[in-house]
Amino acid sequence: LELGIRQSNQSYFYNANVYYMKYTNQLVLTGAINDVGSPIRENVGESSRYGIELDAGANATNWFTLRANASIGSTTTDFKRLEDTLIVSYDNVQLSYSPQAILGAELIFKAVKNLELAAITKYVSKQYLDLTQNESRKLDAYTSTNFRLGYSIYTESVKEIRITFLVNNVFNSLYSANGYTWGDTPYYYPQAGINFLAGISLRF
Repeated sequence: LELGIRQSNQSYFYNANVYYMKYTNQLVLTGAINDVGSPIRENVGESSRYGIELDAGANATNWFTLRANASIGSTTTDFKRLEDTLIVSYDNVQLSYSPQAILGAELIFKAVKNLELAAITKYVSKQYLDLTQNESRKLDAYTSTNFRLGYSIYTESVKEIRITFLVNNVFNSLYSANGYTWGDTPYYYPQAGINFLAGISLRF
């Protein structure tokens, strides 16, 4: 079930959407990997996903634009797991790799002709690495901020020469955005600290 509304004009836009999904025998990630490193999936019992998605933007002035988005929801399931020699039931637990909140914001400045400056921030709430909702096997919530600079040059022979410079993870945050479990042991993929990327593109 899904219901949404959207509106836009030259000054602003927004999209809002609410959803509810109910599953039987959904195939989900367990958080474990096999001997060759591929993720393992299994069917679970009753499960559901529901929440709200928001996306909006506004031109505050002719040189400043604000954009924001949010996805807030919940994912739950019931499943059974063999632990030692016993089958243990887990009821109403959060699906693995399913953060309950993802928030983003982008500030765009165009005070100088052909020059664009942007700051992009993203927040992701905690995620569990398996279906047991065990606090010792989770990805902590994190926030990451990037900075983008773009400059365009227009010529007769080339419609646009676009020069871009990116500074990722500006505040050098230490976080992991992914991981897996092997048995009951969690493993994490640490993300790069502050890093830089430059590029140039031509449009004819």
